[in-house]
Amino acid sequence: MKKSSPIVPAIRGAEFRGSGLGPCLMCSWLLLALAIPSAVLAQPLNLNRNLLPLGDREAFTANAGAGRRGSNTAAYYNPAGLFYVDHASVSASGSTYLFLDTEQTPRGPSALPIQSRAEGVSTIPSTIAVSRRYGEWAFSLNVLVPESFELRTLQTSDFGTVYTATAITEQDEDLWLGGAAAYGIADWLSVGISGFVIRSSGFETAFSVAQFGQPTNPPLPGPGPSFLQPDAVGLSTSYFNAEVWSLAGGAGLLWSPFEWLDIGAGVTSRSLQQSHEAELYTTTVTASAGTLSTRTAYYPDLAMNYRLPLDARMGFGIRPAESLLLLLDVGWQDGESYAVIRTNEATRQVSTENTYRCMLGAEWQFSERFTLLGGLLYNPSAVRAVSQATHNTRQDYRGASLGITYTDELFRLSFGVYYLSGRGDALARAENLSGYFDVRTSAYSFMVSSAYFI
Repeated sequence: MKKSSPIVPAIRGAEFRGSGLGPCLMCSWLLLALAIPSAVLAQPLNLNRNLLPLGDREAFTANAGAGRRGSNTAAYYNPAGLFYVDHASVSASGSTYLFLDTEQTPRGPSALPIQSRAEGVSTIPSTIAVSRRYGEWAFSLNVLVPESFELRTLQTSDFGTVYTATAITEQDEDLWLGGAAAYGIADWLSVGISGFVIRSSGFETAFSVAQFGQPTNPPLPGPGPSFLQPDAVGLSTSYFNAEVWSLAGGAGLLWSPFEWLDIGAGVTSRSLQQSHEAELYTTTVTASAGTLSTRTAYYPDLAMNYRLPLDARMGFGIRPAESLLLLLDVGWQDGESYAVIRTNEATRQVSTENTYRCMLGAEWQFSERFTLLGGLLYNPSAVRAVSQATHNTRQDYRGASLGITYTDELFRLSFGVYYLSGRGDALARAENLSGYFDVRTSAYSFMVSSAYFI
């Protein structure tokens, strides 16, 4: 799932009969139209962890949270931090992606004239957390949504005598249900564990059209070339739906060697897949020289794998002044290789490498009630190079967040914004056609978080 391009394998067997262009070349054009990656922000299978803002407080400091005390969503970053929860509380936070845009531009002197653009929005709440402390123990229950997207992509190509257009709609979501427990060994040392049931779902529909022949001169009104009598026409539709359930656990430690310094470490295990449901339906219709050919493929129970990588992080919380908290997190995720999806005609592979990331955050309490928060994030791609066999996109990401919090005796309310920028490249290849593309992604998010102290 997650942009596994399921329509490509089934189309490879389509036939274009009766055309002077030849079946291989015509099939190549249609394959190329479908091989260009679209929604590259949601890279396949969460290849890059902690890209998007998540957490009661961490979202406003660019996800720096391993060395933080007392966050309701510490179960995700470092469960040992729960020990320092001051009040029993209920918190909810969410993000609305007001604008998400991905654009791909052909690269090089022999660049293919193909354009692709994706836009989307997400409005689902991202966290709900309940936490409470009992003596030397603290507990929390969490409903987390680290990722949720609805993306719409349009990609077109115009080679003069060949024109293709593909429209894709995609929905992806991760839902984490679970909680954490923390124990205070001493006032300056705590440990914690967490456990989650994870539901990962993906849905995708795609429609593609390819026209071959000489366009009208002058062209008819409207975007794209027009063909009064095209030599051949190809149409393809695809439906893909998947749901995977898995388990993951975590552990953490928080040590305060000095009053002004907290050192935290947390790790989240690889997800252990429990069950999956996935189906794929594709149909392709081609017409050339009075001959109509169709190809339909249905896979009602695909062999499906969805694995979150092992994720570890170390964080530092530094207080140079009573009103100022500085946060530094360094994260690492494990690389691995495995087959994501298999059909009778093709296998989609994932291959990633060990990847490091860095998050910087700060909190400044400039008055009795108000605190200013901000942060920076750098998250390089877990994919070092693009290839048609494993990944056809890669991006390095940079993010920034800014927010303000109001706190009184009964509740806390925070507002903020988050910006994510990605830069990288993409590869499209079909038969004897190939091309590289520069990829740029921008996402703007409005964030809100509230906590009620019981």
